[in-house]
Amino acid sequence: MYAVIMCGGSGTRFWPVSRQRTPKQFLNITGGAPMVVETCDRLKPTIDDKDMILVLGNNHLEHAKELFPGRGVHILAEPVGRNTAPCIGLGAIYAQHLGCKEAVAFLPADHFISAPSSFMEALVAAGKLAMSGGIVTLGLVPTRPETGCGYIRRDSEMI
Repeated sequence: MYAVIMCGGSGTRFWPVSRQRTPKQFLNITGGAPMVVETCDRLKPTIDDKDMILVLGNNHLEHAKELFPGRGVHILAEPVGRNTAPCIGLGAIYAQHLGCKEAVAFLPADHFISAPSSFMEALVAAGKLAMSGGIVTLGLVPTRPETGCGYIRRDSEMI
């Protein structure tokens, strides 16, 4: 499995801590490491560094390189951020360029995962479903309305 880690963002959602220069994904919020590093480390038992692709803004390229010295993680810099769909498209094309014949997971760099082993089990299962020709979305049961995250309607046959 390949992973495209979406590292975009302008540093406005976690203000005043995050700023344009250091948006949330580059901050050490949970005490372990910057969130983008924690995201990559969480994937390591299943996905090799060489199969991880970070997509970020050009203004964060040097900072990302400093966070991943010698790890073999691919870092792609967009000259101008254009939101999620172009980021996914760029990551997918680059994964194909690298020779990917497997499932590709598209993951945000700035999410906290409280149960990493459960998350990885779900990700591996999702990868198997994707390889059988499906498109898989992982989500969580909402605790309140939140249109900013969208909604997932699940098929009762898949439960």
